[in-house]
Amino acid sequence: MQNSTKRKLLLGVLVGLVTPPIFSPAVAAIFYAFFTPRHSDEFGFIGQKMEFWEFYFANFESIPKLTVFMTLCVLVNLGVFFWLLKKKQDEVTSRGVIFATLLYAIVVFYLKIDSF
Repeated sequence: MQNSTKRKLLLGVLVGLVTPPIFSPAVAAIFYAFFTPRHSDEFGFIGQKMEFWEFYFANFESIPKLTVFMTLCVLVNLGVFFWLLKKKQDEVTSRGVIFATLLYAIVVFYLKIDSF
């Protein structure tokens, strides 16, 4: 592999790994807008509405919530992948984004298996 090809592939992997955490507040905002989560007390009664950042960090508290949240955040890589393909000059970089998405898939798969 040429040096420039390796560099483009590494750039794609880095973009694919960094993009989902950057866009995770946007994904949480979409869920927050449509589902308006509420607190529940020990008896199961629905209480006051959760604040956004409280809802955002609640997605990291349990493995099932985390895996769903990670899966939805990784969907942003789909847009990055098609944008890079449309440029037609960054095919190697788009392969790196797909590789990073597969790494996320392996992590989600491991977390789901480990939570059983």
